[in-house]
Amino acid sequence: MNITVLIKQTPSVEELRFDERGNMMRDGVPSVLNPLDEFALEAALRLKESAGGAVTVLTMGPPQADEALRYCLSKGADAAVLVTDRAFKGADTLATSRALAAAVKKLSSETPLDLVVCGKNSADSDPGQVPAQTAAFLGWTDLPCALTLEASGGKLSFTRAIGAATQKGELSLPAVVSIEKKANDPRLPSIKGRLKSRSAQVRQLTAADIGLAPSDCGAAGSPTTVTRCFLPETGGQSAASAQKPAATMTDLIAAAREGGLL
Repeated sequence: MNITVLIKQTPSVEELRFDERGNMMRDGVPSVLNPLDEFALEAALRLKESAGGAVTVLTMGPPQADEALRYCLSKGADAAVLVTDRAFKGADTLATSRALAAAVKKLSSETPLDLVVCGKNSADSDPGQVPAQTAAFLGWTDLPCALTLEASGGKLSFTRAIGAATQKGELSLPAVVSIEKKANDPRLPSIKGRLKSRSAQVRQLTAADIGLAPSDCGAAGSPTTVTRCFLPETGGQSAASAQKPAATMTDLIAAAREGGLL
């Protein structure tokens, strides 16, 4: 089974900072593998161990995203691909998904892929749109919120979260699957894996390599723009928080009736 894991290098969440214009500051902030991608990589490695095959990690980003790819190699991934080009600067989730899907098509034309696995969302911007959009560009089935995966006979059996409930099912491959945070316990890199990853080759692909025109990439290919990021203001106390529960519930019911909700 040939699996590609989409990952992202993100700023460390604990050290996120914003400038006076509300832009996220990445310079001087440590970068790490997106925490939710750890669960996607672990799910892919477990599938490889049970069904055979290979795991390739793929990311779009600047040259320094090489570090996140090598970290994945140290955990057991077999190959790494970095899609990097100045043309990708300013990409929103749609342009990012278009580029990732084009890279997946490129890799699949060389060695047919069965499955793309992603983290549920990224820790820096948290939209959670890339898995579904990538699946749409590929024309593959999209399965969100997966908890368990088992591959057999060209099909994928799964359990996924739906709110507080779970659903079991089966789908045909190829597919794009996003993994829930509670799906597994990610392994740690081994010393042997760390040493091996230092000398491993990371393949680089440009926009031209994956067949994208400049108008399809980065800000030029993005229908949306982030105008400002900011931390929510904290402090103060709600009017209801200082009251007794019974009084609070009475007030809520009264407010709901007054607003025509009851």
